[in-house]
Amino acid sequence: MGLSSNIFVQNALIHMSAANKKIENARQLFDEMPEKDLVSWNCLISGYSQNGCLRDVLALFQEMQPQNVLAHEITMGKVILACTHLGGWGIVRLMVEYIQKNSVKLDMFLCNTLIDMYGRCGCVDDAYKLFVEMSKRNNVSRNAMITACAMAADIAAARKLFDEMPERDLVSWTAMIAGYSQASEFSEALALFRQMLIENIKPDEMMNVYHRSPQMKHYGYMVDLLSRSGWLDEAYKFILKMPFDPDPVLWCTLLSACAVYGDVELAEITTKRFLVLESSNSDNCELLANVYARTGRWTDAMRIREKLKGSNLKKTPGCSSIEVNGVGYREQILKMDH
Repeated sequence: MGLSSNIFVQNALIHMSAANKKIENARQLFDEMPEKDLVSWNCLISGYSQNGCLRDVLALFQEMQPQNVLAHEITMGKVILACTHLGGWGIVRLMVEYIQKNSVKLDMFLCNTLIDMYGRCGCVDDAYKLFVEMSKRNNVSRNAMITACAMAADIAAARKLFDEMPERDLVSWTAMIAGYSQASEFSEALALFRQMLIENIKPDEMMNVYHRSPQMKHYGYMVDLLSRSGWLDEAYKFILKMPFDPDPVLWCTLLSACAVYGDVELAEITTKRFLVLESSNSDNCELLANVYARTGRWTDAMRIREKLKGSNLKKTPGCSSIEVNGVGYREQILKMDH
């Protein structure tokens, strides 16, 4: 009774430390435990996941194996999620085999995570098979399946799923709109966006459903679509109404559109927002100079470019992700000045 009570307290401390972003303290508490149970491992794996320590999630799962601790659905959901975001498709296949071999229960969270994973790696048939076999589905399930179909360019299947949804949230709308946008069906995307506005779906209504947080990419799809279509004011208002702070990519997307459409006033506003986030990045100033040049304001364009020459601002290298023998790597693509 004493040992069991002690493990319960220690597990609670690990969970509390991780929840307060003190993940190193959580790991120390875990390492100092004389006895651990499955809850102990789950607490730390969940803590790593919540704090974005995805490689640590996989490393801890590997540590579990020699201890003869059988992972259950919560553990596997976190592990699959980590693999998916790291792009470790080779490892994911091993995790799926583990689930099947050990008859891990497929609860809704694990099923949703697997559908998302299958969709990202292009295994739409596997995603759909799992989707139809689920005894219960929620919006996360349907949104993941819509996204999987859209990524595979099966827009008809995605739209069928969208139309059959009993209730849609903003993720549903953006997933479908993004599918149309990626397929270059911009008129359909805009029609759906207008329908979304008519139904009074707003950015601050995006739901936190079943432990899945709304992601920046969902808003990115909308900003990209509105920007490409020339709806710059709508894109700007959309960004301002987001429930979290926009990242530099969103401002860059809007600023690039300002350069295309020659919207000087919004370009100046957007550049100021961009500089707050990335003061050492010259790309925003280059784009602003292009806007000035496009609208015939050559003096302002030259002023910006002269300022860039005398500054320490640098272009940001692009990045790509690759996988070699099941291991993910990030590669920088440097822009060389000639």
